[in-house]
Order: sequence, then structure tokens, then C-alpha cells
Amino acid sequence: YMVMVMDLKEAAAIADVSAKVIRHCLEAEVIAPTRTEGHWRFTLEDALFFALRDALPFAIDLEDQRALYDLVVGRKKRSTSGWKLIDPDTLELGKNQLRMSVDFSLIRRDLTRRLALLAKREERIVSSPETLGGTPVFVGTRVSVAHVGALMLRGVPMAQMKEDFPRLKE
Repeated sequence: YMVMVMDLKEAAAIADVSAKVIRHCLEAEVIAPTRTEGHWRFTLEDALFFALRDALPFAIDLEDQRALYDLVVGRKKRSTSGWKLIDPDTLELGKNQLRMSVDFSLIRRDLTRRLALLAKREERIVSSPETLGGTPVFVGTRVSVAHVGALMLRGVPMAQMKEDFPRLKE
């Protein structure tokens, strides 16, 4: 998979969780992402942890969340709390007579697909103080992404948008 660093909102979108979930994990010191220029930076493994945590059919305490995070981001292969990484996509929990295996290959595949979409967005959308005061626009245009998004939400047909903004591609 590709390596990409994301901000909090992007990581939440990639993992399909709310930003509140990520903030909670930060406050509880469950996760340890990097911090650059005062902003948290997340990797695909961080997003994988959020998605996996959200997909588990049961709640786990903070200690188990920290152990799971360490396994998912590659810091450890086995935890003292019973988590064990069998292979890159299979997790096993063995605790108090309970043995459970979790295959998260589908979650990883979905995250990778969303990350590829995010990367394409980076190729198509730019923001510069010289263009519309830094408002995100489509590359090579002065067309605001927010404006086109609002039109789409109002149900404006694609044909009409193409007519209004001929330089935009579908």
C-alpha cells in the first residue's frame, strides 16, 4: 500500500469513524501518532486501528486498545493483554478461556481504496492564498470545490454543471 500522512479529519474519513473517536483516543493516550507543526499526523496503520477498533463486536478497555494499537502499527507481535498478530491481516484474542480470531483484510482493503481516493483528491484540488484567498479549488481553475459540492447536494444535474464549468471533468 502507499504511504501517506493524514490530518485528523482525513484519518477519520479514511477509517470511517468520527473525529471524536480519534480525539478520545488521543486524550486517553491510546495512540501515539506523530505531531508536526502543532498538528497530529496519522498513517494508514493509525486509520486501520480506528477502523478495526470500531468494527470489533465488543467494547475493549483502554489497556486492550493500547495493546491493539501497538500490534496494528507494528510495534509488537504479541501483547501481554492477550492480543496476538497471527499474520498482517489476522488478529487473535486469547483471554480467559476465550479464543477469537479477527480477519481484517477487508478493512485494510477498504482503507487502501479510500486512501487512493484521497491521493487522487490531492492531484485534483489545490489551495493557494493567491487563488480565491486560499479556498480549495479544482486544479487549473478558479472553481471552488465547496461551490460544486453544494450544487451536487442540491441535486443540480451533472450535465448542467459541465455546461456551467466546462473545464471540470466528471
